[in-house]
Amino acid sequence: MTAMATIPRFSYGEELAQIAAKFSAAPELSALLHTAAFHTRQLLGCSVVIFTRPGSEPLYVAASNVGVPREELLHVRYEHGDELITRLEAGELVRSGNLPPRGIAVIALRRRSELIGFVSLGQSPYSDDYRELGRELLMPLADQLALHVENFRLREQDVELSRVRELQERLLPKAAAAVRGYDIAHVWRPARSVSGDYFDVIQLEDEKIAVCIGDVIGKGMPAALLMSNVQAAVKAVAAPDMAPSELCARVNRVLAGNLAAGNFVTFFYALIDTRTGQLTYTNAGHVPPVLARRDGSVMRLEQGGALLGVFKNWAFQQEYVQLQKGDRIAMFTDGITELKDDTEEEFGEDRLAALVSKHRACGASELKDRLVAAVSDFANGSFQDDVTLVVVAAE
Repeated sequence: MTAMATIPRFSYGEELAQIAAKFSAAPELSALLHTAAFHTRQLLGCSVVIFTRPGSEPLYVAASNVGVPREELLHVRYEHGDELITRLEAGELVRSGNLPPRGIAVIALRRRSELIGFVSLGQSPYSDDYRELGRELLMPLADQLALHVENFRLREQDVELSRVRELQERLLPKAAAAVRGYDIAHVWRPARSVSGDYFDVIQLEDEKIAVCIGDVIGKGMPAALLMSNVQAAVKAVAAPDMAPSELCARVNRVLAGNLAAGNFVTFFYALIDTRTGQLTYTNAGHVPPVLARRDGSVMRLEQGGALLGVFKNWAFQQEYVQLQKGDRIAMFTDGITELKDDTEEEFGEDRLAALVSKHRACGASELKDRLVAAVSDFANGSFQDDVTLVVVAAE
């Protein structure tokens, strides 16, 4: 007897619609996978094991099973590069090779050519190898399941990103800082849910503050997590008597050797003595902040050294600047200067420096607002990257 004799061709659509409705009603991923395994067993009369990836790890483990004892699956896992995975990635209905326990056929769960899981089917009283059922029943069923699995993954990812975004916002300064003789304002605007940009204003003692800004080369969750590590390292090391060059060297040693290939961090750290007006800074490969003097002249704060995380024993340099009343400093990430308009022209460092100089009579908050407005107008309100800006006004 074949499966088609038990499940007539004209009822395939009805069966699929009923199962898809049950998929849609599942409240969470584990319930979805159990529902899929249970109803597939009911439909085909076989054992069913569904394999998925735990998180973003490059391996597949049993996530739901019906008809196969759990102990038979505890140590069963498949990794990218395994023959079974390679064949499933090619879209095959696999019926030979290193199949899961009691399985005689394996069907892929794919979304946009990416393998997100697979279903192992045991012996059925209705079919010997599932070839007859493949295109008309199993493939559409797998497509429906893959769609719902991906939707749950995306929801979980959104929740995780929201939590990381909330944590990032909690760790950043809440409001404009006010210290004797200086006004500080800032804006932090991620292009996505989370950001690889970082800034901080650290009150070290009554007469000293530290202001820093950084940018992880990368996007999304990995960049956000790396920047959180940078932030923790900076807070652990920062002290009134810690020179910016030494702070950068210590943070660099923490990061070097622990970053994935191609990852690095640009970083600028300045220590301001509010009593004397002396600013001491180290620029570790970051886009140079702009210092606009009261007389309209402009200088770039670019001395320091290499990017963080690249050369473990790099000897960073530091520079001294004497701040005067009326001076304005703009620290920013390249999400501002590399922003492009409709003609693909970049906003650029020179344009930003000219604006800082032009509006140097403004206080920190007003200057920050004017710069953000100019950037937004330039790109018609479309930001392609994370945007972070810190303005320091010597009053």
